[in-house]
Amino acid sequence: MEALDKFMQYTNYVRGICKVLGMDVLGPNYKRNYRTNVSLVTDWYATYGFLVASVFQLLVFSVLGTIIQLMNDRIIMLIYNLPWHLLPNNEKKSFCFLLFKSQRPIEILIRGLGPMNVETFTEIMKVIYQAFTMMYSFLIDQQL
Repeated sequence: MEALDKFMQYTNYVRGICKVLGMDVLGPNYKRNYRTNVSLVTDWYATYGFLVASVFQLLVFSVLGTIIQLMNDRIIMLIYNLPWHLLPNNEKKSFCFLLFKSQRPIEILIRGLGPMNVETFTEIMKVIYQAFTMMYSFLIDQQL
């Protein structure tokens, strides 16, 4: 069945992307916190460029993760709406395989902690902002 081959190619491709990107998402977040600390303590203006680039990189990963989730939902709906009862018997087995694989969607994971999507982006940015305001308040208190 040609659809099964295409689905398997898609699944393998997206799984490979998710493994590569999932490993690369968490590391820049630690660097981002360090850059925030450096920008607080010093007046090195290039740090702001690094911060913007880091936020943009995280945003790209988040949008890509959201797109993958939306495409997974779309594929699931296409599989569920397929008239499987009209398929020949040998293709019904392939359909069962497709149905099984679609129930475990592929996602970009942050080192196994959770899915990478726009919701996760907002949570990460909220935590970074909270850490920034806490460090900034300590810095202001020390200057007084």
